[in-house]
Parts: sequence; structure tokens; C-alpha cells
Amino acid sequence: NVERAVTREARGLMGGDIEIRLSRPMSEKGEAVLRSLADRSIAVLHISELVGMAAVTTGKPTLQTQIVELKAVEPGYPFYGNLQLEPARPLMELLSSSACPTLHASRTTHHETCYGAIVQQSLLIRLGLSVGDQFKVGEATFIITGVLRKEPDRVAGPFNLGPRVMISREGLAAAELIKPGSRVRERYLL
Repeated sequence: NVERAVTREARGLMGGDIEIRLSRPMSEKGEAVLRSLADRSIAVLHISELVGMAAVTTGKPTLQTQIVELKAVEPGYPFYGNLQLEPARPLMELLSSSACPTLHASRTTHHETCYGAIVQQSLLIRLGLSVGDQFKVGEATFIITGVLRKEPDRVAGPFNLGPRVMISREGLAAAELIKPGSRVRERYLL
């Protein structure tokens, strides 16, 4: 029964038909192969996963922090499976930089480095935040635009370093977290 269930749900568990995982950046040769696949109408999504630190100023001189598991995604994520968000709006709309000025412009100080973020409920509880509040990861400010209820390609395991924070790849670039020596898991879904 387990084997049949896994076979039936394999696409949703991986998020695609094929998954390529790397613990380092893709080589130029590998990127050429991915481009050739895209030229043959095979859709490719790039996802980066890493551990980061979310920081919130509480209004006092102290800073409240929480280790988080960041996941940076591209438009079209996921290929398969059910991504459940609250509110039920398009993912990239919730992760875009346009979420900042329209949500709470008065709370945001750096519009050019602000992006939307979807977070697990546990982050809200641990940091005493709610949808519409902001936090920093690296050099970027993020506005919480929704709550992540279900993520299709995240297998529940006994060990998680922190709550999931889902951001756009543009948000990850603005955070400036990926540097030589950074521990990043690169995934390509086909």
C-alpha cells in the first residue's frame, strides 16, 4: 500500500517529473543542458533552499531573531502537488516587491529592497508577528503577505531547523545571503 501510494504521489512529493539537486552552483555545462531542455519546451524551475536568520525590531534597542528555512522559488512553482496558502491568492503575487507599498507602506522603510514572504504559522507565533508585519533576512526587508499551510515538495521529517519562509528568487538576491562558503541546496524541477 505504501509503495502504491508513493508511486501515485511521487510527482507531488518531488514537485516535478525530474529533480536535480546540487550543493553548489550549477556549472556552465549544466546550465547549457538546462537551456537546451527549455529550448525543447521542457519547463524548468530553479529553487534555492538555505538556512537564514529572520530579525524583527521590537521597537526597543533589542533585536528578536529566529532561524528559518528559506525557500526561494520562481514563477510556476510547483509543477505538481497542492500548495495551500492563506489567503488563497497567486503565489508570485504574494511574493512580489509590489506587495510592500500596497500592504503597509507606512511600516516599510526600504521599498527598493522589500519583498513579500509566505511564512509558516510557527514563525508568527515564535516572533509574535501577523500578516502585514515586516522582518529582515540579510540585507532585505520582507512583508508577511500570507501563511503557508501546505507545501507539496517538503517531506515532513523529524528534524527542521526552523519555520519555512518562502520568498521569490529576486528577494533572495536582494538579501545577499549567497556568498562563497554559503550552504545552499540548489534544486531544478523539470
